[in-house]
Amino acid sequence: MRISDYLRNELVISSIILLILSNIANLLNLVFQFGMARFLDAPDFGVLSFLGNLFFLFAVPGLAIQTAISKRTTYLASRGEYGKIRGLFNNSTQKILKISIFLIALFLITSLIFHQQVGISIGILAISSLLIFISLAYPVMTGIMQGLKKFKFLGWNNILNFSVKLIIGFALVVAGFKIYGALIGIILGMFIGWIVSLLIIKDFKEEKEEIKFYSKEELIPFVSLLIITLMYSIDILIAKFAFPADIMGNYSKISLLGKMILFACMTISMVMFPISLERHISQKNNSGVIRKSLALTMTIIIAGLGLFYFFPEFIVRIIFGNSYLEFSKILFPLGAAFSFISLLNLFVLYKISVNQFHMKDTIGMIILFIIQFAAIVYFSGDIYSFSVGFAGVSGFMFISAILINLIGAKNE
Repeated sequence: MRISDYLRNELVISSIILLILSNIANLLNLVFQFGMARFLDAPDFGVLSFLGNLFFLFAVPGLAIQTAISKRTTYLASRGEYGKIRGLFNNSTQKILKISIFLIALFLITSLIFHQQVGISIGILAISSLLIFISLAYPVMTGIMQGLKKFKFLGWNNILNFSVKLIIGFALVVAGFKIYGALIGIILGMFIGWIVSLLIIKDFKEEKEEIKFYSKEELIPFVSLLIITLMYSIDILIAKFAFPADIMGNYSKISLLGKMILFACMTISMVMFPISLERHISQKNNSGVIRKSLALTMTIIIAGLGLFYFFPEFIVRIIFGNSYLEFSKILFPLGAAFSFISLLNLFVLYKISVNQFHMKDTIGMIILFIIQFAAIVYFSGDIYSFSVGFAGVSGFMFISAILINLIGAKNE
């Protein structure tokens, strides 16, 4: 295919638009994260990173919720049933509100019991609990925007979210509120972004529609994507208990750099999913969708890993300063780990979009996650072994998932 043909392709154009807007949003987020790394001491920044990943345990269904909502939205939009999309939002949000009330109560009770053991004040944990609802509700609207292929609106909404977080978070931290200011900025950024996202469905007249996340049709992809979210979050949670606070805080900063590859690649899979699903519903050949998506993803990975391999000290020095240079050696292995997880995420989403992801695949994902957890714990003797072990087991997971799928497809 000629370059001019690529530039007219919906997947490529939408991916470029969302990638540019998402990178602007990610840049704002990185400025926030790196600013917090500068203004907060290592233990406080470690607590902030730990809380961010801890909420994946409560709000980890976010990616799975988004994908399920996107899948249903794409189907309804293909039939012109936009009123049901409004009904889908209302029904899903009501369910999430009920679940969030229970989770917030559970979180607060648990915090009262264990806050001294984890070394985090009860006040910080109480404020953080507000993230539970918005972390579950936001993916509903993200899924609707994704399913409607409103990628430009989605990108600008992310920019709004991170802009609010950056401005308010920085102002409060500089004013002396420390980690409390950072948390308030995060909460307000997500809440305002969520409110503005509702504009996209304001003209839809509601019709009754419901999604049952516990049905077999939704449960299989739901659990699988939940596992993927855990796969790219578990390293921070393990590091919190495996290393002293200062080392864990420094690891969190380098891990954030490594995740840049993951976040960039996820924009490609986000665009790919509704396009592939729409073509599958229309019974059109969509093999070209995964080829182009893989090509775009590999371009990002090769570029990112190239920078991490050849210029790790330069990157760490520019962003964090000379005092963190000793941790630059873990940048490449962490980048490799998140690259493998990015490929696995793309692979799983494509299989879900063409209805080729089954219960046996979900069981395989669970087994791979258990292996990942055990391997990372095993290699937690020192920070470098920890990072290399994370990269090695992530590569093993991706290759295993591909082989398992190929063997299963051959036997069917």
